[in-house]
Amino acid sequence: MTGPVANTAEQMAEAMDTVAAFPDAWDAKGKGVKGGKGKRQQHGDQGRKGKGGKGGGKGGKGGKNGGKEELPTERKDELEAQLIALSRGTESSATPRVGDLVEVKVLGSDPQELQGQMGPVLGIASLPSLATPAITVRLPSGETSVSASELRIVEAQRPLPEGSLSFPKSLTGMERKFVHSVCERLGLISQSFGKGDDRYITAFRPAEGSGSSGCEPSAPSPCSPSTTVGGTRLVE
Repeated sequence: MTGPVANTAEQMAEAMDTVAAFPDAWDAKGKGVKGGKGKRQQHGDQGRKGKGGKGGGKGGKGGKNGGKEELPTERKDELEAQLIALSRGTESSATPRVGDLVEVKVLGSDPQELQGQMGPVLGIASLPSLATPAITVRLPSGETSVSASELRIVEAQRPLPEGSLSFPKSLTGMERKFVHSVCERLGLISQSFGKGDDRYITAFRPAEGSGSSGCEPSAPSPCSPSTTVGGTRLVE
C-alpha cells in the first residue's frame, strides 16, 4: 500500500500545483488588461487636456484681436480740442470781432513787450496795405493796434457767427468717424468730401440765433425755416 498511496499523494500534489498556477496566470492577465485600460484612460485625459489647452490658446488670440480698435487718447484730445474751440468761436482761424477778449501772440520781434497781454477788442480796420485787419485792443499797457494774425481769441463775444474748420486729408477713416461723433455731441455739423486719398472732413458752426436744425449752413434746403406768403415759399 505504501507504493499506491505514495503515488496518489504525489498526483494530488501535482494537481494542486496545476490548479494554483491558473489563478496566478489569470490574475496577471487581468492586471495587464487593467493596466492597459488605465494607460488608455491616461492618454485620453492628456488628449482632452491638450485640446482644452489649444482651445484656450485660440480664445486668448481672439481676445487680443477681437477688441475694438480705438484712437490713442492723445490724438482724441487733440481733435476734440480743435472742435471745442470751433464751438466756442475761439478757433485759430477766426478773426477777432469787437467785444472779443483776445491775447497778443507776437509772431516777430516784440519791442513793446505785448506778448501775453489780454484785453477787449475796441475796433477793427481793414486796410488794403495789410493782409489781415488791424485790431485795436485795450491792453493793460494802453490801447494799441495789432495785426489780427498776432491775436488769439480767448473768449468770443456772443452770439457767434457761423464758422468752419477743415481737417487735412491725412486724417484716417477712424479719425473722421471720431470727428463726426464729437461734432454731434457739440452741436456742430460735419460733412466729408472727396474720395479715396482726397477725402477730408469739415466741421461747421451754425450762426447762433439762425435757427439751424442741423442742415449745412450754406445750403438752403427743406430743413431751413420757411414762410409762405401769397402762395410763394420763402426760405429764411
